Amino acid sequence: MQKPEILYRGIHLSYDELKNFNFDDDLVVPYQPIINENGQETVLDGNEYGVYMTDNLQMVKDVYGNAHGPGTNLYPNFNFNGHQIAIADVGIVYEINTDNLDIHKPRITSLLSSVYNNGFKGDEWITQSPIPFNNFRILRIIIGEDVLHDRQEIKITDDLGRLKEEIIKILDERKFRLQLLAQELFKLPRFRLNMINSDDINLYRDIFGAGGYKYLKASQIDLTDFHGILKYISYKIYQNNPDTIDYSTLNYLKRLERNLSKVKEDEKLDMFNELIKHDLEQISRKKEELLSNSNNKQIDTLHFDNRKMALEKILSYLDEVYKTQMANDRKVY
Repeated sequence: MQKPEILYRGIHLSYDELKNFNFDDDLVVPYQPIINENGQETVLDGNEYGVYMTDNLQMVKDVYGNAHGPGTNLYPNFNFNGHQIAIADVGIVYEINTDNLDIHKPRITSLLSSVYNNGFKGDEWITQSPIPFNNFRILRIIIGEDVLHDRQEIKITDDLGRLKEEIIKILDERKFRLQLLAQELFKLPRFRLNMINSDDINLYRDIFGAGGYKYLKASQIDLTDFHGILKYISYKIYQNNPDTIDYSTLNYLKRLERNLSKVKEDEKLDMFNELIKHDLEQISRKKEELLSNSNNKQIDTLHFDNRKMALEKILSYLDEVYKTQMANDRKVY
């Protein structure tokens, strides 16, 4: 078979591995060969030892150069409903020029022949020697997702040293935010941790993720659309008592946002206002019904009182938005 001119290789690195990794180093197998029962040098899975490549770029992007592993768990003895607090891995995809490289098809064990090239079309290739820096270029770098952050593709630049510093900076910032999340989760009892669902995680992203309520200032929030106004109100609810998060009210606001998702943008704010007032009336009515049926017995109305107070707070923050918008309108004139 004719030697291909271009091949691809993918690797993924943990947070700690990245610190000792240089993007301009030659590509090598990161460990010494394992000798099998026949005296042959092998990699960990038993196949021939060497630096592996493939002619299928998509396989590299989807598998070896992907960052879909568990990452580096910051708290190995802690989890919440099956989730871990972990720093994501970094995936790197290389394009390799095979000029001056001694490459050949690798020796594959019979047990692994069925998953040759990870089941993708195309062929694997191997070289016993390091692949020099001049023979490759980086096509893609991604940071995987974690509980607070989406997967992120990094823009490739020629200054590879600075590029590494940028990626480590991003990971360090992620680590800091994940640690803040952990401090909050450590407060919760085990039964509550076991109940955390995707809605709760989205709320934690709003609070502790990049640009979350934890770090914002009110002046940074754009109040020109409904999403920004809802963000401002949620921010105010959180900042009102950040040490004891009002999960109930914040989740209530997110439910309202979902319920209004199909409403026209210019009608959302009025509808939001009406729904809050309607719920406030409902709570007052239910409280009155409870008291009227109490037969003069002492009744605990704390639940109704707390919900009424929360809704009134939302309306007061909404009033702040209106006043801010009016002040801004006056500045225009």
